Amino acid sequence: MKLALTGATGSLGGALIAALAARGDVSRIVALSRDEVKSGDLADRLGEAVPGLRCMLGDVRDQPRLEEVFRGCDTVIHAAALKRISHSVYSPGEMVKTNIQGTINVIQAAAAVGVARVLVVSSDKAAEPVNLYGVTKCAAECYAVQGNSYTWPRGTRVGVVRYGNVLGSRGSVVHVWREQLRRGEPLTLTDPAMTRFIITLPQAAAFCLAALEDMEGGEVFVPR
Repeated sequence: MKLALTGATGSLGGALIAALAARGDVSRIVALSRDEVKSGDLADRLGEAVPGLRCMLGDVRDQPRLEEVFRGCDTVIHAAALKRISHSVYSPGEMVKTNIQGTINVIQAAAAVGVARVLVVSSDKAAEPVNLYGVTKCAAECYAVQGNSYTWPRGTRVGVVRYGNVLGSRGSVVHVWREQLRRGEPLTLTDPAMTRFIITLPQAAAFCLAALEDMEGGEVFVPR
């Protein structure tokens, strides 16, 4: 497998690289990030330990750059996203550009250079969305699923994975609670009746790789 990963310096990106490195069938991992510092840190930390790892700079808003990065790869996992819900209040257009247009760019770039499989990482907030982040993820899912109508005849299959809150990922509620405990404050809850669906980072990475094996194009995979 020769795989390109967007959002490679995020929490899921790190878990995916670790899971891919443990396999024996991955000869190339192109780790794409728009953050120069995080990309450099990733290269310093894992560059020698993970054979075939290439840390590259690029933004999912830039389709020509995506085509350069994806060329020669047979698989793309698209994990890049803006996801801080509170930030989207003041920067709604930025979330639309990355989460919706960025997903369109990834799929079109992959199809243009002959990538066989594209897996789009979504969120449980895409189901009956009540905030802009959920709306952008819902739109990205719709494009990914319907995009198969033109990518599949060209040899590119596109699937989606959708799961819940990743326990301990960057910016998750675990970090909020740890800080509140450290300061001796009570733990805050959005609503006592709220239900969240929890998944760990290794489980999320394993779920993505399992979906890659099973996908035929047009699916939305949701873990039980």
